Amino acid sequence: MLAVAVAPGQRRRGIEGSLLDRFVAEAHEAGVRWVFGFPDEEYPAMGRWT
Repeated sequence: MLAVAVAPGQRRRGIEGSLLDRFVAEAHEAGVRWVFGFPDEEYPAMGRWT
């Protein structure tokens, strides 16, 4: 995954988090042992997936 973007009018509803959770779950099901990300300085909450 290169990036996740949510339309401005749909933000703050948990959509991005749900997409990332799904990505990580499917990666683990496929045998991926770990996933890391580089949070954008503008969005430090992304660090929870690192």
